[in-house]
Amino acid sequence: METLLEYDGVFLAGMPADNEVLIDYVNRGGNVYLAGGTRRSKYPRDAETWATFLSAFSLAYEYSPNRIEGTLPLETTTHPIFNQVEQLYQRNGNSIRNLNPNNGHSFIIGRGENGSGLYAVYNGGSILP
Repeated sequence: METLLEYDGVFLAGMPADNEVLIDYVNRGGNVYLAGGTRRSKYPRDAETWATFLSAFSLAYEYSPNRIEGTLPLETTTHPIFNQVEQLYQRNGNSIRNLNPNNGHSFIIGRGENGSGLYAVYNGGSILP
């Protein structure tokens, strides 16, 4: 855990990591980028692998890749991670659900044509408009 605190953020995709360590890291000010839908068949599904981590922040992955592909517009947001980003490329990620849309800290900020959540942020320090 102490090693992670040396970094502002970590990027995860494809390989499991200790969910409890990541929860502690975020609660202590760290940032995590988690890419879903990147699993090869020999690994457990991302929805199961990241369930503990995501649910700690009122989020969850759907259980299968969404088969959405293309460059998609990003919803307007004040979150700095998407500052001046108008569109992102998406290919077969896991859709995201907000388990408690009224919590004021977890937000779906990008959706596919079918309404499925493509990108989400958790902002524990302050409530976004």
